[in-house]
Amino acid sequence: MGSRAESDIDAMRTTRPLEEMGIDLNDNTESFLSRCIAAQSFADYLTDSDTDTENSTLPPSRRWVWYCKLPGCPKYYSAWTCKTNFLLHLYETPMHREDDNTKTRESRRTLARSWRKETAYDLSEPKETPPQHNDSQVGNT
Repeated sequence: MGSRAESDIDAMRTTRPLEEMGIDLNDNTESFLSRCIAAQSFADYLTDSDTDTENSTLPPSRRWVWYCKLPGCPKYYSAWTCKTNFLLHLYETPMHREDDNTKTRESRRTLARSWRKETAYDLSEPKETPPQHNDSQVGNT
């Protein structure tokens, strides 16, 4: 990294005013943020949540959403954009607590990987709908 990028990184690590750090806020050639992105140092300062970690494997315009795909669950085919909240749903919902696939933390994480779907980052793509079942699969009522 060049000295400019290093000073940008130092600026992000401190509470001192940017001017004191030697960051020229009037430099219109490129923004402080774009320089950080170019240096790929900004990722060190984002929250390191499960969601951020998962989404970092996708292009910037894409993200993961997690669907509850357990038939009979009150939140069947609801979607979560935050993996931690989805894992909390699996942990707190009685139906999931009784399911052998969600008894341990590792099994919940494995299930989350298999139930996630890629979508547009701005969530502009239509939400997935539950699969259609014919009467012989569901039973006649």
